Parts: sequence; structure tokens; C-alpha cells
Amino acid sequence: MDSISAEQVIQSPNLPRLSALRLAALYTLVACLWIWLSDQVLWMFAADAAQFIRIQTYKGWLFVAATAVLLYLERTWSIREMRRAYQAMSRQAEALGRANANLYERTEELRRANADLAEAQRVAQVGSWSVDLVHDRLTWSDETFRIFGVSPETFDGRGEFFYGVVHPEDLAFVRQMDQKVLEQHIPLNYEHRVIRPDGSVRIVHERGYAIYDEAGRAVRLFGMVQDITERRRGEEQIQQQERLVVVGQMAAGIAHDFNNILAVIMLYTQMLQLTAQSEVQQRHLATIYQQAVHAANLVEQILDFSRRSSMERITLDMVPFVKEMMKLWQRTLPEHIRLDLVCEAQSLTVRADPARLQQALMNMVINARDAMPNGGLLRLELHALQLTPNTPAPLPSLKPGTWLQLTVADTGTGITPEVRTHLFEPFFTTKPPGKGTGLGLPQVYGIVQQLEGQIQVESTPGEGTQFMIYLPLLSHGAAQPVGTAPIHPSHGHDELILLVEDESALREAVTEMLAGLGYRVVTAQNGAGALTTYAAHSAKIALVVSDLIMPDMGGIELYHALMAHDPQARMLLVTGYPHEVEIEAETDDHIQWIQKPFTIDTLAQRVAEALHGD
Repeated sequence: MDSISAEQVIQSPNLPRLSALRLAALYTLVACLWIWLSDQVLWMFAADAAQFIRIQTYKGWLFVAATAVLLYLERTWSIREMRRAYQAMSRQAEALGRANANLYERTEELRRANADLAEAQRVAQVGSWSVDLVHDRLTWSDETFRIFGVSPETFDGRGEFFYGVVHPEDLAFVRQMDQKVLEQHIPLNYEHRVIRPDGSVRIVHERGYAIYDEAGRAVRLFGMVQDITERRRGEEQIQQQERLVVVGQMAAGIAHDFNNILAVIMLYTQMLQLTAQSEVQQRHLATIYQQAVHAANLVEQILDFSRRSSMERITLDMVPFVKEMMKLWQRTLPEHIRLDLVCEAQSLTVRADPARLQQALMNMVINARDAMPNGGLLRLELHALQLTPNTPAPLPSLKPGTWLQLTVADTGTGITPEVRTHLFEPFFTTKPPGKGTGLGLPQVYGIVQQLEGQIQVESTPGEGTQFMIYLPLLSHGAAQPVGTAPIHPSHGHDELILLVEDESALREAVTEMLAGLGYRVVTAQNGAGALTTYAAHSAKIALVVSDLIMPDMGGIELYHALMAHDPQARMLLVTGYPHEVEIEAETDDHIQWIQKPFTIDTLAQRVAEALHGD
């Protein structure tokens, strides 16, 4: 209330009344003295009683007149004092009104600031808290209640209440850190998990500090708590992707070397099958070849994971594609597994390899089947997802645009968080020996990545699992039919072929195969030797067959060197990394390639195409 006190405002109206009382007392004293003294004096001057009475009468009139004058003066003075007091009260009331207005304005500003702070805490998912250690009083902001999922009605305000929401596995750590903060006078800074009343688990980050009394004892704790669950999940996804990239590079290198070995085994097996006489030999060779093909399929899965496999992408309408897959699964899945398809549109078109996408879906469906040994529901959902720069994306790597979201959900046993972090790593499996290779989901991951998409997993143990695949959605374009007509391979007519291969066993096997197909063959161990050999036979060499990955000079470098020397040269690249050749082929229509391991028929077909441009 500024410089005016409430006591002054109350006492100011009484000031004239207090002055009048003092004046009346003074008047009484003076009047008494006047009457006594005047009577004494009058007896001295009065000749007789009549004169004394007459003088007494004059004295009384004079006293009355003096009293009237004094009363008039007192009344006038009182009114003037009352007016001054009233004016002072008015000024004080105005000052009090201004003070109240300022107080109301400041209260409103504080209320708005608190509202803004509460909204900022809600947006940032940051709550504040304080603990009175002396009286064991705990205070939470509104956002803290939301973060912990606690209703204010169930909050008892005791410090121990906080430890009731901490995850049991983190409780000892949290208590230890709090005690360390109080004893060592260090800031509070740690992360832990909390369990909400609905059973959901969140990750929070606590920051704070303690206040100490003169004796050095902690009397109060202040701090903030932030919900970092989504940030942690995003970081885990990024770390998982980085880890998968490294594993993919390693897997691709293993696949390349393994493909060379398989190519030799498959080629020699086929050549032996052509000359084997007995039925037993044919059966043994057939078994060797079948196992080699099975191993080649496993290598193909590794290449899918490492995103280095071959893909023939076409414009594909996912709605009829998934419907046809559903018909197949209805015939092959156990009867106690129910299928359900949810689709919001008649057509959803993407660029994809139908065979690879079918393989990816089949892998997820098989996993869902194994997760529901007692039956359940397998649900597929297809819908378009429009992401704008201001729209929260399901995954940090999803850019703004239109996406197809394909969801494969089951009601099976679910996946634990520990297993989920390794889900897409090759050869990681929870199935018993002989029941799985651990390449199914890694292959799905690699296929989706090659299709420029993303995959997300959500699972709760005991409640089921959801796989969400996001693929770029096309705004227009007619879907292409799936499948192409077969091409019948042909044999050579004594054309000269230059074979460039650094692996001696594979070089010898391919040389014998090409010779068996009716071609003449000269060989080189590397790119530099190939250039020398080509220069010596340039007029006669009809085709160069070269490995893609070689020391010093690889197949792509050799191709460009040959084109610079002879633009009419024809070349067929042999690779275990078809993805690298596809990238190069996007800018050069003359590049042709064959993937290892290959059969005699496949080699014959690709050589004929490279020679004659069929």
C-alpha cells in the first residue's frame, strides 16, 4: 500500500474529536478558575449585595458570550479538521485503489506467467518439482503429474511418493543417486524409468540441486523432470541403423566370397552331371547341386539385408497384390489363425520388386504364425500417410511426402525390448536350432531399404507385434503386370571371349563352361592384364566377361577404359554385388551383367544377349 498504512487511514477521522476533548477539558479548568477568582475580586469592589448580584449578572453574560465565541471557534476548527481528515482519507483511498489495481495487475501477470510456464512445460514435456526435506513435503507441477501419469487426487505430498513411481529395477540406483547428491553437495543429474498407473514405461531425465542451511544440512531440493522416451527411441533406432549398416557391409563381403565358392561348386556339379554315367552319381550330384542352390538362396538373403541384391522394380498396385497374397495365406496358414485385411483405398501404387516384396511379406507372416501357436488374428492394413514438415513422423528418417503404410499385426507372444534391439541383425534368432536361420527379418529390412522405405516394430510381450513398412507412394502411374516371358538360351559359334577373373578356381570353371558352350576363351587375372590382352586380340574378341570386384582395377573401371579404347567393345560384368552394377547401369544403357552364382543355362543366355543384343 505504498507509504500509507491501514492504521493511519483508521485513525485520521478521529483527529478532530480528540482535539475537541482536549479543548473542553481546558475550557472546564479555565471556567472553574474564572468563576472562583472573579467572585473573590467582585467581593472586594462591591459595596453591597445588590451591587454584587448586578456585577455577577454582567459577569454571567460575559461568560456566556465568551463561551459562545469559544464554541463557535471550536466548531469551526473541528469542521476544518474534519475536512482535512476527509481529504486525507480520500487521498489515502485513491492511493489504496491504485495499490490494489497494481496488485491485481501483478497478480494477473503472475497468473499468465504461470499459465505460460505450464504450457511450455507441457510442450517440452518438462515438469518441475521441489522437496521440503525438513517437513517431508513434495510439490509437483501439472506437467510432472502428466509425465508420471499420476492423478493429483492420489498424490499424498510425501517425498516417499516419488519412489513409488520409479521402475523397480531402477529404484536402488535412484535412491543411491539422491543420497549422493545430498551428501556430496553435487547437482542432481540422472536418467531412470518410471511405471505409470496404466502399466506403460517411460524414460525420464532428472536435473536439480539442493539448498543447505548454515550447518551444511540439506533442507530443500529443487529440480525438473523431462520425458525423453521418444528421443531415446529415436536414438536407439539411429544406432540400430548404424549398427546394421556396419553388419551389412561385413555380410556383403562374406556373401561376395561365398558366391565365388558356390559358383565354382555349381558349375562343376552341372558339368559332372552332363558326363555322369551311373544313377547313383547322378543322385549324389543332384543333392550337391540342390544344397548349393539352397546356400545360394541364403547368400541372396544376406545380400538383401546388405541392400546389394538385384531388384527389378516396377509400378505395382499394392491393393490387388496384397489381396492375392491373402488368398495364398488362407490356403497355407493353420485354420486357427484368422486373417483380416483393412484397406482404405481402391489403389495404392508404389515402385517395387514384386518377388522381393512377396518374400518380405512371407517372412513376416511366417514369424507371425510361429508367434501364435495357439491361434490368433493376423491383420494387414494398407493406407496412405501424408507427412508435412509440421507433422510428427512415425520414424525420424521419414521425410515429408506421401507414404504407403503397410502394417502386419499379430496377437501372438510379442517381443521383449532386449530382443527387439537385435531383431534385424543377420543370424540372430530366438527359434531353436533347425527352426530358423535368423535371416528372415534381416532380409525384410534390406528389401525395404532398397525400396527406399523404412520399417518400424512395436511390440508388447504377451499382447502381440506390429510391423509397419513405409514405402514412397506414387501419385499416378499404371501398374505393370507381374512376370516376364522366358528367354531360351543359345550356344556359341566359336566367338572369342576374354574372361577376366582374379579367383583362379572360378576362372577355370567358367573357362571350361564357355568352351563347352562353343566359345573360344582367353583369360586375364586382373584389369591391367585384360587391357593388354584386349589390345593384342582387339580385332578378334567379341565379348569381355569380367568380374566386378578385383584388385587395382575393378570391372566398372575396366569397362570405361575399354569404351575409351574401343566404343564398339561388348562387355558382360559378373558380380556378387548386382546393386552396384544397377547404379552404374542407370547412366549407361550398354552395361550388362550376370549375378553369381549362376547356372550353365543362365550364363549361356546372358552371353548370347551380350553378343547379339537380344
